[in-house]
Amino acid sequence: MNHQPLIGQQQDHPPRQHRTASLAAWVLAACTSAWVPTAQADVTVVVHASNAAALDDEAITNLFLGQMRSFPSGAEVVLINQSGGNPAAQEFASRYLKKTIPQLKAYWAKRVFTSVSRAPRELESDEDVMSYVAAHPEAIGYVGTAKLIPGVRAVTK
Repeated sequence: MNHQPLIGQQQDHPPRQHRTASLAAWVLAACTSAWVPTAQADVTVVVHASNAAALDDEAITNLFLGQMRSFPSGAEVVLINQSGGNPAAQEFASRYLKKTIPQLKAYWAKRVFTSVSRAPRELESDEDVMSYVAAHPEAIGYVGTAKLIPGVRAVTK
């Protein structure tokens, strides 16, 4: 049944285009007002103290997405991630890789499944990452606010 108003009758509701625009505006407002900014964790990318590599943000991104497999010197890279619940891991994934932790896990699962590359080793804490990097000249990782230990060097600040 068609509910078109007769000529001279008032409509009980706004036209469909107006309702759609109102709904879109309401959804946008709800989504943006629900967003609450959180304090960003500081993240520092670290390498072995003997590694003289100069890495910009693009090189770091390419390394941690497996698109580069070696340092500019040609030395092979061993990637070290932190566990997904760690604030440093979340900040690193967002800032450098433009991904959430679930997106990053899915990305690496696909790369491993298709034998494109090995997923980064995952460690639990800043201290674990620094200890591993200090013991392995080919390693690169990231840490949050922890003070650097001897044997590692920051490549970002």
